[in-house]
Amino acid sequence: MKLRALVVEDDPKIIHLIAEAMVSMGHDYDIVSSQEEAVTRMSENDYSYILLDLGIPVSAQAGTPRIQNTENLLERICEMKDKLLPPIIIMSDHEVAGLKATIDIMRLAMSLSRKGAIDIIAKPFPTAGRTIDRVIKKVLRITAGRCRRELESRLQPPTTTKQSSDEA
Repeated sequence: MKLRALVVEDDPKIIHLIAEAMVSMGHDYDIVSSQEEAVTRMSENDYSYILLDLGIPVSAQAGTPRIQNTENLLERICEMKDKLLPPIIIMSDHEVAGLKATIDIMRLAMSLSRKGAIDIIAKPFPTAGRTIDRVIKKVLRITAGRCRRELESRLQPPTTTKQSSDEA
């Protein structure tokens, strides 16, 4: 089965870099540029993972990119009861976000992880080390491991203790 990503990003340069990474990894992808479009696509499709810009507008026609829009979108995705929650990777440009202090970034990261984000990568993406490709692969490995452990625990028969004949 081919992996499929939902990419929520409004910067054409970043979209181009993501598209190159998707093609290189052999993943299919859909690109949207707003909170509204993301909710619509999520309701229509199943995704293997989501790449989510930290500051997105509410609609593609108008709106200011805001961190709060991203947090609201995370909450809406988590509330989709009929959908399996895919792993979510946040893409962040700290200057755009207005978060220059490390403490603010750490608080935001903790808040986003409570709302479903698995990892955060800085934009523009590094070309070596922690590249977008490596972050995606790492998140998919972590998620696959969690799913495997969950499935194994559900398939394990309940353990019962037998009473030995000496104790009876």
